[in-house]
Amino acid sequence: MTAQSSQATAKNGRGPGRPFPKGTSGNPGGRPKNADALSAQLCEVLEEQAEGGKTRGRLIAEKMVELALAGNVHALTAIYDRMDGKPAQALTFKGDDAAPLHVLHSERLEGWEAPSRN
Repeated sequence: MTAQSSQATAKNGRGPGRPFPKGTSGNPGGRPKNADALSAQLCEVLEEQAEGGKTRGRLIAEKMVELALAGNVHALTAIYDRMDGKPAQALTFKGDDAAPLHVLHSERLEGWEAPSRN
């Protein structure tokens, strides 16, 4: 490092790997929107007008309701999942011998021994 560059680093507080002043972002606009993403393209297609003045999204929604009313369980499940959210699933964790698991959370595990299985 030359004397001139070392003085510049000391003067502005920036060095290699720190090209921007503290508190200033190198990307002030944030990550650019990705118009090529599949979800963005699907939104565009679903918002387009179809026959009868309805959007394609509206036609799909009406078809899902029609199928659900006709007894299609998959359509009914899809509607419920989108309206109320998927139901939470209960999980049970057990050890090899069906005993409850012992969970230990510690920053330091030095000297820790597993509990005895009596």
